[in-house]
Amino acid sequence: IASPRGGTSVCEAKNALDRLYCRKEIFYPLFTYKLYAMLSTMHFNTLRLAELAGERRVERVVEVQRKYFTRTSRVVFKTPVEHVWRHEIVQAVLDARKEHLEAPLADDVDVQEMVDAEAVFYEGIPEPNLESEIDSDEEEYEEEL
Repeated sequence: IASPRGGTSVCEAKNALDRLYCRKEIFYPLFTYKLYAMLSTMHFNTLRLAELAGERRVERVVEVQRKYFTRTSRVVFKTPVEHVWRHEIVQAVLDARKEHLEAPLADDVDVQEMVDAEAVFYEGIPEPNLESEIDSDEEEYEEEL
């Protein structure tokens, strides 16, 4: 879906934003992909809605010669758009952290469970420890006797 005027297609623009939010050279845990895709989509939608509303105007146009093609392409520079949703996300995260830090520590909080959750976030899903599961099953069996 290339533009008839030689500009960047919609797919190319979206793919560029995808690479901006989730770089290929950095490993991210798989479960975070949905978050990065949503951020990229929100960014893209903000740009498109601003263009439709007339808030994003063309600042300048540069004609460039392609390296391997004989045709020239137009590079269009547009005015920046404020991404209000970014500020809302940051504020929601800060509010949640503040609420979490101010909340009294409950008696039923499992610290090991929190450590495991953090490890999963940074390292991916760990391999199951089958030996500990077998030991816990044996303990339950002994308690029943």
